[in-house]
Amino acid sequence: MSHLNILGLLMAFLPMQSRPANVELAEPWVEATYGFSVRPPKGWVLTQTRSLGQREATLLQMNDPQRSLFPPELLVKFVSMPQETSLDRLMEDWRFGLSSQFGDTDMQETRLVRIAGRPGCRFVATFSREGQSVALLQAAVQLSPTNFLVLVHTGLAAQRGDAERVFDAVLESLRLLEDENSDARARKAVSVGKSWLRSARRADLDAKRRPPVCLALKLNGRECGYLHVVEEPFTFQRADGVRVAERGWIFADDGKVRRHEADLFLSFDHVTESWQNRIVTLVPAREDRQPALAQVWEEGIRDGDVLVAARSYQYGQRPDNQPSLRLPLEGYAPRLLVRWLPRLVDLSKSETYGFSSYDHARHALVLKTVETRGKVTPPGLSAEGPLFLVIEREGLSGPPIELICDAEGRLVRSTAGPLTMMPTDAAAVEARWAPRIEATVAQMRQLDEQIEKSMQRFRGNP
Repeated sequence: MSHLNILGLLMAFLPMQSRPANVELAEPWVEATYGFSVRPPKGWVLTQTRSLGQREATLLQMNDPQRSLFPPELLVKFVSMPQETSLDRLMEDWRFGLSSQFGDTDMQETRLVRIAGRPGCRFVATFSREGQSVALLQAAVQLSPTNFLVLVHTGLAAQRGDAERVFDAVLESLRLLEDENSDARARKAVSVGKSWLRSARRADLDAKRRPPVCLALKLNGRECGYLHVVEEPFTFQRADGVRVAERGWIFADDGKVRRHEADLFLSFDHVTESWQNRIVTLVPAREDRQPALAQVWEEGIRDGDVLVAARSYQYGQRPDNQPSLRLPLEGYAPRLLVRWLPRLVDLSKSETYGFSSYDHARHALVLKTVETRGKVTPPGLSAEGPLFLVIEREGLSGPPIELICDAEGRLVRSTAGPLTMMPTDAAAVEARWAPRIEATVAQMRQLDEQIEKSMQRFRGNP
């Protein structure tokens, strides 16, 4: 995982919006590839997915963890119909589908509404499932003659009042991020990106390597850790290329401590690529829980146009392989190449580069854009030469990661929401954090030994 991705994990997205009373919502969840944001109910468990059906893709699943028997569930779906479909026809398809699957269905509400400034519809029905009366609330916003964004809530009919308040609050929070020109802008960005990728094959990656650098991290202006970055020649599976290795620590305000390790490799001919990202988090003890270890472990290998990725989000488990993906012939950008884009392009020119990029959480390709904005004069920064602004994001309107670079593409400062990174003196920052790191490593080692003993007992090896 690059330091850009760490920043993205810590971002706050959009400002608060009004909502029905008695419903508390969390910070906005942004789906930049499909161009929308929504605020889930606070405290609900979120599962980001890209579950594909015949005509639809489930993008987000939200579950209420407080109720164990038929817990309420909210889904956000992207629906694509095979031909131009009106909202009335869409609701008729919903009614027919429910009746075919569950038999007697009580239609309570079907009406056309405006959602996020677009034509939409609202649909409410009750039916019997597993001996329980279930209430289904659905709303769709029409994105095009064939495409719809759909919010679905299912729960017990006896709790319909609470369900409607939650449903309406989440629906009201929905924001469409793209405008009517977004498709044309995306096509242009992808075209520019493809052209640049072809020219980048001629770049001498080894000549673009930089000396090791240490980055100081600040969260809301408070020092919170550091990241070492080393770029070196490397050989992977008999392919010569360049590796970027990152090692660092983040000390969060809530007492959690994260150890970050990441490696990116790209062969000189761009045919072979690999990466591994591992974040181990020490979760401190509270009155209701013991200290624990958590992990995010993601890795991938690409050979030509075939990509194999793996992931694990449970400490002690190695990543499980996902089904392999066949990549497009053009448009896919290796991670290291996107990382180095500021040192491979003319930063004085304003341009938007669009690429396909692999996303572990969805096991799918998403659109990533990198914008060069030309010269800037950021307050509080001084440099011998001109400074330039580069913005990386998912899609055209995802949360931005702002990079201030010098004329050679060297990082001067990066900002993502409340988190900033700037080059610093390695010896000073290591001395600053050494006592806390030593204590954290000792506690992590102790917890790891306890987990290993528990696993041995579970496997029958006392």
